[in-house]
Amino acid sequence: MKDTRLLPIFALIWVDATVKPVHWELTGTWLWLALFAGMAGVGWWLVASTRQTVWEMK
Repeated sequence: MKDTRLLPIFALIWVDATVKPVHWELTGTWLWLALFAGMAGVGWWLVASTRQTVWEMK
């Protein structure tokens, strides 16, 4: 399985550079980035806590 975690960020940069500029001054842009970062952080935390539990079971 390919690692696609960074695809949304690369897509944002690509669209900003080629198709239509991203309006960085808008709140929605920063909200989207903050939500994506929050989901990535929660995902990392879930994986880290699961790995810790697995190691404790061995």
